[in-house]
Amino acid sequence: MIIDILKQDNSSDLIRWNKEEVYKVIPDLKKCDGFDQLNDYHIYDVLEHILVVLDNVGDDYLLKIAALFHDIGKPNCFIKDDNGVGHFYGHWDESVKIFDKYKDLFKLSDNDYKYVKKIWAYTMESYLKDKDNTFFVSNKISIIENYFRMFLWNISG
Repeated sequence: MIIDILKQDNSSDLIRWNKEEVYKVIPDLKKCDGFDQLNDYHIYDVLEHILVVLDNVGDDYLLKIAALFHDIGKPNCFIKDDNGVGHFYGHWDESVKIFDKYKDLFKLSDNDYKYVKKIWAYTMESYLKDKDNTFFVSNKISIIENYFRMFLWNISG
């Protein structure tokens, strides 16, 4: 079901219209629904932010997967500072852990799985090295281009 949704142009609408069915497949998304980020940099709750990013990354299936999971770990990492501002320290690692629970749903090759994680690595200003410390040089331009697409939409809401 989620694969079919992500292959459509209106993926975010299909998720909105079928939330309960999607939550049965990816229960961690339910935690994001209505989760106020309490932060001026994010005007949407976590789920809506994820869906807005999903709306704006184009039709690349792997990029849509990256968008769907890029902030899914935020509810598990939330803290509120003394000024009432929300922070999500470590949500990147938490999002990767959550994605790892569901990655088999997408039947990704090892290279596609690493590609999704590299998109996050650029987006999250960290670098996830492969076991052998290599970088897919042939994909470097594509990864960087997709990073900018996700980064620009991530900062917009």
